[in-house]
Amino acid sequence: MKRKLTALCLALVLLLALPVSVSAAVSPEVRNSVVVVRSCMALETSQVISFGWGTGFFVNDQYLVTNFHVISDFVEYGSGELVPLRFDDMMVRGRAKIRIHFDSADYVEAFVVGYDEIKDIAVLRLDNATTKRNALKLKEPTEDMVGSTIYAIGYPGLAEDILADSTTSWGENDSTVTSGTISRLFTQSGTGQRNVQIDCDIKHGNSGGPVVDESGAVIGVATWGISNPEQESMHYAVNVAEVIPLLNQYNVTYTIADAADSAVDGATLSNAGLTYALIAGAVVIIAGVAAAILLLRRKKKPSAPIVPVTPAPVKRPSIRSYSKANYGVRVQLSGQPVMIGRGSGCAMRFPQNTPGVSGSHCTVQWDEAASDFIVTDLNSSYGTFLMTGQKMAANVPYRLRAGDKFYLADQNHVIGLELE
Repeated sequence: MKRKLTALCLALVLLLALPVSVSAAVSPEVRNSVVVVRSCMALETSQVISFGWGTGFFVNDQYLVTNFHVISDFVEYGSGELVPLRFDDMMVRGRAKIRIHFDSADYVEAFVVGYDEIKDIAVLRLDNATTKRNALKLKEPTEDMVGSTIYAIGYPGLAEDILADSTTSWGENDSTVTSGTISRLFTQSGTGQRNVQIDCDIKHGNSGGPVVDESGAVIGVATWGISNPEQESMHYAVNVAEVIPLLNQYNVTYTIADAADSAVDGATLSNAGLTYALIAGAVVIIAGVAAAILLLRRKKKPSAPIVPVTPAPVKRPSIRSYSKANYGVRVQLSGQPVMIGRGSGCAMRFPQNTPGVSGSHCTVQWDEAASDFIVTDLNSSYGTFLMTGQKMAANVPYRLRAGDKFYLADQNHVIGLELE
């Protein structure tokens, strides 16, 4: 009898809660807060080499936040200082730059205010305030928000696929929105980084974009996702609690979402009025009855204590393409070699008309015991090179470390080795 009563009470709770659990859509103001953050190298020859892009969001009319890894190439290549580098088999000089795109043709330069490489966050500044984007409020997520609806906004690379044939790109209305829920909040072992695990899809290009609650307040910065051969995936955002200290450190103004900022859009609730209040009261009463019955049952049959388990940090070796031919393609590595080239059997595949890249150009393998990446040229027509310009001998394995890069044929086809 008690079991049936408990089930009935819980069913009523769920039933009565349904009318108020409908999520509000992301408002245009939230989508109008994000921009493309692009790092590139401007050469003295007037050529521009693109390192890649991610997403950023404004916290006021002049300052914005993104991931550190979105601007890491800018830092690696001199942070804007004039530096020498090899390009098209000759030595040239250039400056790394960060460009903020309001659309594909409208951009301004941004400057690094500060960053935390371990926490993977960075703060950027425009030379002048802008009215082209809105600023978002910040809100530290709490445990009672686990299970609540969230949205990730950004410019994932797949959205720019040529097959999509969009008439515009990187503009205000070109940002994509994916919805999901907060799965859990946790602190990463070793780094102490506070993260938010979410179940909405995060792809390359989303990095640095805001993850917002239903009121449009930022609760995290979209960062990375992992998947296994069974196509199971998990996605993560850096908790906004890591962003706030960095903003404070550099005296960057921002706004915290207060209690008046409802977790559900006010327009959604305005039509509910008194009905919502009555339903909420009924839910509370019935939930109380159900909780009391469950408590009595637990006294008769005590349950085993739940012991929290801290997950071990997961190494995620991968390769990433910086080539314009397939920019942003990322392949997770395991203990088996993966092939790079134009052939159909390649895990990282280049288009058939890519100059200099062979059908089976090279392989990359992760050596977990040594924490090394093993790169082997497969007797390619135009060679595989270290970033120093040294050509790899065919069929000879070369050991590289996380953070290293190499290129196929020329520096238009750079491959990065990553371990996060």
